[in-house]
Amino acid sequence: MGETDQKPLISVIIPIYNVELYLKKCVDSVLEQTYRNLEIILVDDGSPDLCPQICDKYAENDHRVIVIHKSNGGLSDARNAGLKIFKGQYLMFVDSDDWLPVDAIDKLYNLAKKYNAQLVVGGYERVQTDSNVALEINFNSESALTPKEAMRNAMRNGCAAWARLYERRIHQNVFFPKEEINKDEAIVLQILNLCSTIIQTNTCVYYYNTREDSITTSLFSATKLAWQNHCVQNLEWISRYYPDLTKDALYRLMSCIIWELREMALSEEKFDKEVEYAKTTLKRYYVDFMKLKLNKTERLRIMMNRFLPFSLYQIVEKKISLYKTKR
Repeated sequence: MGETDQKPLISVIIPIYNVELYLKKCVDSVLEQTYRNLEIILVDDGSPDLCPQICDKYAENDHRVIVIHKSNGGLSDARNAGLKIFKGQYLMFVDSDDWLPVDAIDKLYNLAKKYNAQLVVGGYERVQTDSNVALEINFNSESALTPKEAMRNAMRNGCAAWARLYERRIHQNVFFPKEEINKDEAIVLQILNLCSTIIQTNTCVYYYNTREDSITTSLFSATKLAWQNHCVQNLEWISRYYPDLTKDALYRLMSCIIWELREMALSEEKFDKEVEYAKTTLKRYYVDFMKLKLNKTERLRIMMNRFLPFSLYQIVEKKISLYKTKR
C-alpha cells in the first residue's frame, strides 16, 4: 500500500477568473505538494482569458485535477461549486493568484492529526505581485483554541477562507453568500461553532499575492458595504449565543464603519446613499462604541462622523492623507 493510500484524501478548491498570468504558479504549487493524496478542483468561473484551456491541460496531465466550467457567478459561487462535489476528508481553499509553500498541506494535516483538530489555521506572508518579498507577515503562535477563543480572534483580527485546513463535516454544508465580497466573515462564526478544537500555527503555509486589480485592493464601491452587514449579523449572533464576546463584535463593527467612511471620504466619487447607510449604523451603536477601549484616532473619527457633516469630515481626511503623502 502506497503513501497516498494511507493518508486521507484532501480536496483543494481553486476558484478561477481572469488570472491567466498567475494561474500556473498557483496550480503548480499545489501539484508539487509533498502531500500527494489530493483532489484538486479547478473552478473556471467563466473566465474570458486562456484560463479554461490551462485548466483542461492540467486535467489531461494529472489525474488528481478536476475541472468545472461554469458561467461567471463570482468568487463565492465558484467556491460553492467546488463545495458541492468535493470528496476529501479534509478541505482547503486557494485563491488562484496566490500559491503555497511545497510542504504547506503536509504541515496542516500533521497538526490536524496530532491534535484531532477540526480546523487548522496557518500563518501567511503577504507578498508583492510577482515576487517573494514579504510585505506583511501574519503569524500566530502555535496553540489550541476553543471555538470561543477563535471567535474572539476573528472579531479582533479578521478572517479568511484560505491558509486553513477544514475537516470535511465542518464545511460540507456551509456555503458562501453569493454576489458579495467579504464572504469569509459571513460564515466564520458558523464554521467555528462546529469545531471543538482549532489549531493556530506560526508556520507560513500560504503566500497571499497583493496586486492592484484584486477584489481586496480595488477602489471603494457600494458592494463593499456587505462587510458592514456581515458585522451587524455577527454582532447579533454573538450577543445571543456568546454574550461575553459582544465587545469584540462591537469593535469589529466599529472598525468596519470607520474604514468605510474613510474610504468614501478619500474617494473622488460620490457615495451619498452609502455614507448615510454607514452613518445610520454608527448612530445606532454610537453609545456602545464609545464604551469600548479605543485609541484617540478611533474615538475622534467616531465623534466626527457622528456629529459633523460628511463634507467637513471629508476635508479633514483628505488633509491628513495629503500630509502623510508629503512626509
